[in-house]
Amino acid sequence: KMSNQKLMVCKSNKVIEAGYKLNLNEQRLILLCISKVNSTKPLLASERFEVTAKEFAEKFKINEDKAYQTLKETAEQLFERYVIIDNPDPDMPTLKQTKTRWISSIDYIPDMGKVSVYFAQRMLPYLSQLKGSFTFYILENISDMNSIYAIRLYELLMQWKTTGKREIEIDWLKKQFELDASYERMDNLKRRIIEP
Repeated sequence: KMSNQKLMVCKSNKVIEAGYKLNLNEQRLILLCISKVNSTKPLLASERFEVTAKEFAEKFKINEDKAYQTLKETAEQLFERYVIIDNPDPDMPTLKQTKTRWISSIDYIPDMGKVSVYFAQRMLPYLSQLKGSFTFYILENISDMNSIYAIRLYELLMQWKTTGKREIEIDWLKKQFELDASYERMDNLKRRIIEP
């Protein structure tokens, strides 16, 4: 995309509603990479998405001195993370869930202060040639958010921006956000997730 254009995140609603837990920098890195995908064209597993430490620091107001180290550590953690997508294929109603990693590999280029990531094969259909139900928003809209749950809630609400209203079951939210037992109490959920 042109440098003066705002980076746009486009995701299948299956991924927005998927079950996963990422820390803040992991979420930022995956969203920055997704914003570099051309969602109207086929995406190949061989396509790499470069992120420089400078870009990562600027987009998310991270200390530039530690930006490459943060980026490298974040990519390594992201490599271990997975996402669970419910009812992934409407043509296969018996297939109830798919569990996949977000990324399949990372290239490190320390001399240039950057990493390249490659999306996992099973993630590709949810990020490119998007038809049917998908959601898009400007990456900048979440760049100041410091809560992993704020970003997830924002995405869930953006799915319904045309209707302006959405009802979500608390139990479903807990499951999709992979919340632990400390969130059983409603006041904890309100204070630590919904209000921020």
